[in-house]
Amino acid sequence: PDDVEIDGPMLKKVREARGLDIRQVATITKIGSDHLGHLEAERFSHLPALVYVRGFLSAYARVLKLDVKRVTAGYLKRYESYLDSASRR
Repeated sequence: PDDVEIDGPMLKKVREARGLDIRQVATITKIGSDHLGHLEAERFSHLPALVYVRGFLSAYARVLKLDVKRVTAGYLKRYESYLDSASRR
């Protein structure tokens, strides 16, 4: 549904529903499987700079045949919130 926010665990569920393992997605997108795992688990402290995360999410969404804007908007909002709180520490 359009009102469901797509988060990291949802990306994993969609990937698994499409019958893809993380190594296959890594090969297709040229994104390391470690980075993909961190995206799925929303381990924000292990992710690179925002510009890279945006690119990773866009490529990942395309492979999963999801709306790129919808995937990146919600995810990046949470990631930016994490970055803001981490910078205040």
